[in-house]
Amino acid sequence: MSTLFRRKTFQGVIVLFLLMGFNTSALAESVWDGQPYFGLSAMMTGARNSKVDEGTGSPNAAFVSGAEIITNVGYGLSLTGGWLFDSNWRTELELSRRAVALDNINGTGGSANLDGDLIVHTAFINVARDFRGKSWITPYVGAGIGMALHELDLKNIDGIPSGLPKSNPSSLAFQGLLGILLEAGEDTDILVGYRYVNYYAPDYSEFSNDFIEFHNFEVGVKFYPEGWYPPFPPHPTKTPEQAFSVPIPPSRFIAFPLPPTSRISFREYFRD
Repeated sequence: MSTLFRRKTFQGVIVLFLLMGFNTSALAESVWDGQPYFGLSAMMTGARNSKVDEGTGSPNAAFVSGAEIITNVGYGLSLTGGWLFDSNWRTELELSRRAVALDNINGTGGSANLDGDLIVHTAFINVARDFRGKSWITPYVGAGIGMALHELDLKNIDGIPSGLPKSNPSSLAFQGLLGILLEAGEDTDILVGYRYVNYYAPDYSEFSNDFIEFHNFEVGVKFYPEGWYPPFPPHPTKTPEQAFSVPIPPSRFIAFPLPPTSRISFREYFRD
């Protein structure tokens, strides 16, 4: 994948996040006009296009500019908590962990087998839109921005101990989300989705990267606690006579009972 394409993808994620984050319909709502939720996902993840931008400390000649580090397929975990607005926009805090094993490096300086691990811990702020309708399948799209802490442990190079310490750089992180929610219960959804994650310019002690891209396929579950929809009973509507009548002194006030309110399901309350 070319550097130009990666830069365009990176820019596209930022633009999508800004467009979604500044949606006026979501920001104009009261914090009470919605529903909290919590989610947990497991991911199959892989780092791709992890090209060395500059070799900075490795004793191996393979670590030169343009060399690509190949990783094995790894795993990831994601924990989210957020707020679903009445308009079906949602914002959330996400904490995630991704881990892949290093395999080899290939470039103009040659190739070398690698033995080590790359673990990335990330905190994201996401904005997403659920396209909820009458179907039990709800598509969604979203974007996020955050910070990442990397843990690179390069143990061996071509079977020889590298002698390099663990590297713990931090970097900006951006992601795009796309998937579907499957209705599994009145207050539960099964999530099936894809995430593109871009870690921008991490600088390891052995080398630095322009980008590291993670492609993630996830399956998870989302819970919507009961008792939040609607958060307050609706106010009774005044008749024209009540709206323009002279206030009754407290001693003569007659209390009229409020109309009964019945609990509606989460599905009915948030459907478009």
